[in-house]
Amino acid sequence: MLYGELSSELAKKLFEEFKYALIILNKSGRIKAINSAALKLFRLDKNQALSSTFEDVCVDKEVCEKIKEVLKRNLNHFKSETSFYLEGKEYTLVVDCDAVKFYNNDNFVVICTFRDISERKRMEINLKESEQRFRELAKTSPFAIMMYQNDKWIYVNTAATEISGYTEEDLLSMDVCWNLVHPSYRKIAKERVKARQRGIKAEKSYELIITKKDGEDRWIYLSGDTTTWKGKYAGIITAIDITERKQIEQQLRESEKGYRLLFENANDAIFVHDTEGNFLEVNSQAIKRLGYSKQEFLNMSPADIDDPAYAKKLDERINELLRKGFTFFETVHVAKDGRKIPTELSSRVFEYKGKKAILSIARDISERKKAEDALKKNEEKLKAYFDLAQVITLVLDVKGKIQSINKRGCEILQMKEEDLIGKSWLEFVPEKLHKEVQNVFDDLVSTNSDRFKHFENPVITSTGEKKIVSWRNTLLKDENGNTEGVLSSGIDITQERIIKKETEKYKNVYQVILEMTNLALRTGWKEEYYDLLLEKMVSAIPEAEKGSCVIRKDSRFEFVASCGYDINELAKIEFSVEEVMSYSKEPNIVRLPEIRLPDERADKLDNAGTKNLNTILVIPLYLNGMAIGVVFLDNFIKEEPFTKSDVELAKLFKRHMELLLWKAETEEKLQYAATHDPLTGVMNRRAFLESGDKQLKLSKRHKRDLSILYIDFDGFKEVNDKYGHDTGDRLLVNICKRIEGVVRASDIFARIGGDEFVILLPETDYKNAKKLVERLHESLDVPFV
Repeated sequence: MLYGELSSELAKKLFEEFKYALIILNKSGRIKAINSAALKLFRLDKNQALSSTFEDVCVDKEVCEKIKEVLKRNLNHFKSETSFYLEGKEYTLVVDCDAVKFYNNDNFVVICTFRDISERKRMEINLKESEQRFRELAKTSPFAIMMYQNDKWIYVNTAATEISGYTEEDLLSMDVCWNLVHPSYRKIAKERVKARQRGIKAEKSYELIITKKDGEDRWIYLSGDTTTWKGKYAGIITAIDITERKQIEQQLRESEKGYRLLFENANDAIFVHDTEGNFLEVNSQAIKRLGYSKQEFLNMSPADIDDPAYAKKLDERINELLRKGFTFFETVHVAKDGRKIPTELSSRVFEYKGKKAILSIARDISERKKAEDALKKNEEKLKAYFDLAQVITLVLDVKGKIQSINKRGCEILQMKEEDLIGKSWLEFVPEKLHKEVQNVFDDLVSTNSDRFKHFENPVITSTGEKKIVSWRNTLLKDENGNTEGVLSSGIDITQERIIKKETEKYKNVYQVILEMTNLALRTGWKEEYYDLLLEKMVSAIPEAEKGSCVIRKDSRFEFVASCGYDINELAKIEFSVEEVMSYSKEPNIVRLPEIRLPDERADKLDNAGTKNLNTILVIPLYLNGMAIGVVFLDNFIKEEPFTKSDVELAKLFKRHMELLLWKAETEEKLQYAATHDPLTGVMNRRAFLESGDKQLKLSKRHKRDLSILYIDFDGFKEVNDKYGHDTGDRLLVNICKRIEGVVRASDIFARIGGDEFVILLPETDYKNAKKLVERLHESLDVPFV
């Protein structure tokens, strides 16, 4: 309603319906006109408004002073932002005042617009708190997390400063983010940075070198992807220092140099040939013994140096070797000058320059064939050769007792050779594996089975330490072909297995976190994503054979996803809040007897597929101090499948998932606040205009009916005046509930003003719209009190 005089009815209508608060002052500072929005904002009635000056409603001293300056004509215009509390609530307004002349004389008025930006301010605060929460959680991540945009770092966590040696300020002030990368890798890093900043896919994971602030070069394993930051593409990476692993690889390469030295200086002739029988490499002893030059050897095959009687069996021996992987046999080599040299050949399959090849160590056994003394000397040389090898070599008799063991074997078992001779090999095998290892040994000795010529098992040292050894086994036979014992060559692969397993597991889980984070950033978190999450986690952690997830719904927890179980059976089971809260807030390992349910739910769990379940890795999820869900990763077979490392990995997963779910919840609340009326919960004016525009276009395109109902409640101001605004607000809420009970789910119901509402009715003609009006009248005619 307008108060005061304006020259035009149209002007009055525009003035009254303007969505912001408007006040017109005469040159003495009295209120000449005020619209409904201003009355509502300043809690004024008609009489108060027309009998007031601007100083009566102005709550900001600085704003009042500027209005005075406009009235004095010292200013023609000013714009300011002010905050004040009214009825216990903080308001933030943008005040915009102009002096306006009229009738071409000195008469003028001051028009002041008051725009309420309180909601926007609160949303800005919420967004800032959301970003701060992300930064706090990311700060504790053990991985370096960094984001870049426009070729510059825009975020780095604490781990990033530790891995680079730069402070956060140093990194954020770098001209270009790839300056951190070693020059030899800078080009490829720049290409991938540029691609991600344009939203183009680039290789996600790779290794490179960075140069720290102190000049030290460090190897890192980097995983990256494209994300968005403030509405634009940006890149996000995580990095972990792998310098120690690279140093180990370098040591392996140096070990290869040692092998080459041994190769060239060995007392035995050593040959390397491909699976087709073509020589690829020979050592100096082979050249010396047979009299061929190295170039001549490279144009020959083993058949060319074998006695014809043995050469006929060459193809058969190669096929046997490729099938078994390792073999011993005797042959006769023929030198270039025609000399025949009895030779014992030890051959095995190995990888040479990326391809499968055969390594043969040829020992001249001429003297051994002639005399026992020569044989003894050759055996001593063989033992010396084995002692030089970085593998365990031992000989067991047919009862499994140690007959000889090399230096490396003594080092691994941490015992002297004389203390080991005569002992049963089972003494160094874990007790729970005695039966299995004994069966393997008996089968190997009695049948010469190919199945067990390659075998792995743990051994126990004298100090109780467990080592994993990969064995290559072959039988030792006497002159009559009877089995005398077993020759075993073993490599300690303990650290290799541990490092490989843990690195792969961390890589897999972090990849799951990265993929689920990217998915949630694109679409928001959805309940059906728990199935995908479980599938990926079970795949990422080898010890997890199955998995399930319960989510809080009101006062109960229900299964919403599973991997390997019957979800329809699980859906019949519920847990109370107290039962879920009984778990530790942190991930932990639980044996089934500790959590078996004492009621009929145990049978339902068995029906779902949990029978024989052994151990569970429990990962509780909390949000704002409240349990919201639990992820279960289950193992059925191993006695102790999960380790402390798995628990730490679960903690990392838990932190990232809680951050992701918190972010999704915050964004959902912000989205709801932006599109719904805070009092009634129905759609607000802005959201209605967007939805209405879409419906109008669809109606025109498909030539469908569309009706709009406008609702304005008469006498609502009298309710507020008589009973107060709180009562009026409750009445509005109840009115909306009744209307929502009448309209269809497809109808669009929105509040566009104080007591003004609209209902958009898709695919509804005038006749059916009138019927809806009648139903609304029937519903609203029922007294509210």
